[in-house]
Amino acid sequence: MSVLYAQHCAAYHGVSPEGHPDWQSPDEDGVLPAPPHGASGHAWPHDNALLFD
Repeated sequence: MSVLYAQHCAAYHGVSPEGHPDWQSPDEDGVLPAPPHGASGHAWPHDNALLFD
């Protein structure tokens, strides 16, 4: 795991990065929990500017 991922993402997406359990079901506000990341580290809800910041 990279230092940046550990500092900014692991608390939300998980250390493995396995995502939240039942991540495909929206919460009470209609927001999807953190999905797992694939081997590419794809973070589909985040645009590149947010990730680079």
